[in-house]
Amino acid sequence: ISLGETAVFGEMDTSGKNSDLMEILIINLGDAREPVDNQILRLMNVLLSAQTDVREKQRVMREEFHIAMTAELEVEVEALCNLSQGIYNEGFETGVEKGMEKGIEGAVEILREEGYEDSQIIERIRKRFGLTQEDAERYVVARV
Repeated sequence: ISLGETAVFGEMDTSGKNSDLMEILIINLGDAREPVDNQILRLMNVLLSAQTDVREKQRVMREEFHIAMTAELEVEVEALCNLSQGIYNEGFETGVEKGMEKGIEGAVEILREEGYEDSQIIERIRKRFGLTQEDAERYVVARV
Protein backbone atom coordinates (compact mmCIF):
# COMPACT_ATOMS: atom_id res chain seq x y z
CA ILE A 1 0.00 0.00 0.00
CA SER A 2 1.32 3.39 -0.91
CA LEU A 3 -0.21 6.77 -0.25
CA GLY A 4 0.30 9.88 -2.28
CA GLU A 5 -0.29 13.52 -1.63
CA THR A 6 -3.35 14.89 -3.38
CA ALA A 7 -4.60 18.45 -3.04
CA VAL A 8 -8.35 18.55 -3.53
CA PHE A 9 -8.63 22.27 -2.90
CA GLY A 10 -5.93 24.89 -2.27
CA GLU A 11 -2.20 24.30 -1.91
CA MET A 12 -0.16 21.80 0.12
CA ASP A 13 3.41 20.71 0.79
CA THR A 14 4.42 18.32 -1.99
CA SER A 15 7.83 17.30 -0.67
CA GLY A 16 6.64 13.69 -0.47
CA LYS A 17 8.51 12.92 2.75
CA ASN A 18 6.94 9.94 4.49
CA SER A 19 3.70 10.27 2.55
CA ASP A 20 3.43 6.48 2.42
CA LEU A 21 3.26 6.07 6.21
CA MET A 22 -0.39 6.94 6.76
CA GLU A 23 -3.35 8.76 5.36
CA ILE A 24 -4.24 12.05 6.93
CA LEU A 25 -6.87 14.55 6.01
CA ILE A 26 -5.84 18.11 6.83
CA ILE A 27 -8.33 20.89 6.37
CA ASN A 28 -6.95 24.40 6.72
CA LEU A 29 -9.86 26.52 7.80
CA GLY A 30 -9.97 30.21 7.02
CA ASP A 31 -11.78 33.26 8.24
CA ALA A 32 -15.53 32.66 8.40
CA ARG A 33 -16.13 36.22 7.13
CA GLU A 34 -14.09 35.73 3.94
CA PRO A 35 -15.62 34.32 0.75
CA VAL A 36 -14.50 30.84 -0.31
CA ASP A 37 -14.95 29.14 -3.69
CA ASN A 38 -15.54 25.72 -2.14
CA GLN A 39 -18.94 25.62 -0.39
CA ILE A 40 -18.01 22.74 1.92
CA LEU A 41 -15.06 24.79 3.19
CA ARG A 42 -17.36 27.80 3.59
CA LEU A 43 -19.72 25.79 5.76
CA MET A 44 -16.87 24.33 7.82
CA ASN A 45 -15.25 27.79 8.22
CA VAL A 46 -18.50 29.12 9.65
CA LEU A 47 -19.46 26.13 11.80
CA LEU A 48 -16.01 25.69 13.35
CA SER A 49 -15.24 29.38 13.84
CA ALA A 50 -14.71 30.46 17.43
CA GLN A 51 -15.44 34.06 16.42
CA THR A 52 -18.85 33.41 14.84
CA ASP A 53 -21.78 33.34 17.26
CA VAL A 54 -24.50 30.71 17.21
CA ARG A 55 -27.13 32.97 15.60
CA GLU A 56 -24.83 33.81 12.68
CA LYS A 57 -23.99 30.14 12.19
CA GLN A 58 -27.68 29.29 12.10
CA ARG A 59 -28.35 32.16 9.67
CA VAL A 60 -25.62 30.98 7.28
CA MET A 61 -26.92 27.41 7.41
CA ARG A 62 -30.47 28.61 6.71
CA GLU A 63 -29.84 31.30 4.09
CA GLU A 64 -26.70 30.15 2.27
CA PHE A 65 -27.10 26.39 2.48
CA HIS A 66 -30.90 26.09 2.76
CA ILE A 67 -30.62 23.83 5.79
CA ALA A 68 -33.84 23.67 7.80
CA MET A 69 -33.04 24.65 11.36
CA THR A 70 -34.95 22.13 13.44
CA ALA A 71 -34.92 22.40 17.22
CA GLU A 72 -32.55 19.43 17.35
CA LEU A 73 -30.15 21.01 14.85
CA GLU A 74 -30.23 24.32 16.73
CA VAL A 75 -29.17 22.48 19.89
CA GLU A 76 -26.35 20.75 18.00
CA VAL A 77 -25.09 24.03 16.51
CA GLU A 78 -25.15 25.60 19.96
CA ALA A 79 -23.17 22.65 21.35
CA LEU A 80 -20.64 23.10 18.55
CA CYS A 81 -20.29 26.78 19.48
CA ASN A 82 -19.73 25.82 23.11
CA LEU A 83 -17.10 23.29 22.02
CA SER A 84 -15.10 25.86 20.04
CA GLN A 85 -15.40 28.36 22.90
CA GLY A 86 -14.23 25.68 25.33
CA ILE A 87 -11.20 24.91 23.17
CA TYR A 88 -10.40 28.63 22.96
CA ASN A 89 -10.77 29.06 26.73
CA GLU A 90 -8.55 26.06 27.41
CA GLY A 91 -5.84 27.46 25.14
CA PHE A 92 -6.16 30.88 26.75
CA GLU A 93 -5.87 29.43 30.26
CA THR A 94 -2.82 27.41 29.24
CA GLY A 95 -1.23 30.59 27.89
CA VAL A 96 -1.93 32.48 31.10
CA GLU A 97 -0.45 29.65 33.19
CA LYS A 98 2.69 29.53 31.06
CA GLY A 99 3.00 33.31 31.28
CA MET A 100 2.69 33.20 35.07
CA GLU A 101 5.34 30.50 35.28
CA LYS A 102 7.73 32.58 33.16
CA GLY A 103 7.00 35.65 35.27
CA ILE A 104 7.64 33.82 38.54
CA GLU A 105 10.82 32.25 37.17
CA GLY A 106 11.97 35.72 36.06
CA ALA A 107 11.22 37.18 39.49
CA VAL A 108 13.23 34.41 41.17
CA GLU A 109 16.15 35.09 38.83
CA ILE A 110 16.07 38.85 39.51
CA LEU A 111 15.85 38.35 43.28
CA ARG A 112 18.80 35.96 43.12
CA GLU A 113 20.82 38.51 41.16
CA GLU A 114 19.96 41.09 43.83
CA GLY A 115 21.46 38.80 46.46
CA TYR A 116 18.32 37.61 48.25
CA GLU A 117 18.51 34.34 50.18
CA ASP A 118 16.32 31.43 49.07
CA SER A 119 14.09 31.77 52.13
CA GLN A 120 13.50 35.46 51.34
CA ILE A 121 12.77 34.70 47.69
CA ILE A 122 10.30 31.98 48.67
CA GLU A 123 8.47 34.34 51.00
CA ARG A 124 8.36 37.17 48.45
CA ILE A 125 7.05 35.09 45.54
CA ARG A 126 4.62 33.28 47.82
CA LYS A 127 3.06 36.59 48.86
CA ARG A 128 3.30 38.30 45.47
CA PHE A 129 1.86 35.46 43.39
CA GLY A 130 -0.41 33.82 45.99
CA LEU A 131 1.54 30.56 45.94
CA THR A 132 1.51 27.83 48.52
CA GLN A 133 4.74 27.31 50.42
CA GLU A 134 5.40 24.10 48.46
CA ASP A 135 4.86 25.72 45.06
CA ALA A 136 7.09 28.67 45.96
CA GLU A 137 9.81 26.29 47.12
CA ARG A 138 9.58 24.36 43.84
CA TYR A 139 10.25 27.51 41.84
CA VAL A 140 13.26 28.43 43.96
CA VAL A 141 14.71 24.94 44.33
CA ALA A 142 14.21 24.21 40.62
CA ARG A 143 16.31 27.28 39.71
CA VAL A 144 19.35 26.33 41.83
